[in-house]
Amino acid sequence: MRCLVILVWLFLAPQAWASGAWEEFWSADGTIIRGWLATPEDDGPHAAVVMMHSCFGLVEGADELAAHDKAWADILTDGGYVVLAVDSYTPRGAGSLCQERDRPVLARAERPWDAIGGLQFLQERSDVIDDKIAIMGWSNGAISLLWTVRDGASAATALDGPDFRTAVGYYPLCNDVLSRMDNYLPRIPVLIQIGADDDWTDPEKKI
Repeated sequence: MRCLVILVWLFLAPQAWASGAWEEFWSADGTIIRGWLATPEDDGPHAAVVMMHSCFGLVEGADELAAHDKAWADILTDGGYVVLAVDSYTPRGAGSLCQERDRPVLARAERPWDAIGGLQFLQERSDVIDDKIAIMGWSNGAISLLWTVRDGASAATALDGPDFRTAVGYYPLCNDVLSRMDNYLPRIPVLIQIGADDDWTDPEKKI
């Protein structure tokens, strides 16, 4: 169901993909990673969004931004946001991890530090409003988001400026968090979007 919806949207939506380029930056854990940076046409300054990819990764083909992420970058830049799509996998030598049982990059371990690093990278830019940066994630990226914005998150200790303003997570497996801790609380406002008929991951296991 989810794949069908994405494919229909891709065929119907305007095909002027957001222009951008790969940029290297520091994850907050000290690892050099990268992200796809896309900006609106005018100089700004702008609000911004850190995007966290799914377990499929951010790359397809010859080091090209995946179609799903291109589409969202286009929507967001058209709306006036600077976008940084964080690549947690490729810099660590990983491709798609959806079929991997023992994943070398984890939503609860490396990826929250990457998200904070992306936030700090954007805050250093003159075209970004440093206290108006949101985080969005899909599937494994949404799980990463929940770990990133939880109250008491280890990665949050690396913050040296404003926190994320808000967070939007699409179809996260919430049990990844709830099964490992009691009384989960986010430190910023969080919106979670889950489809009742999602046949990729059972919604009843997500909440």
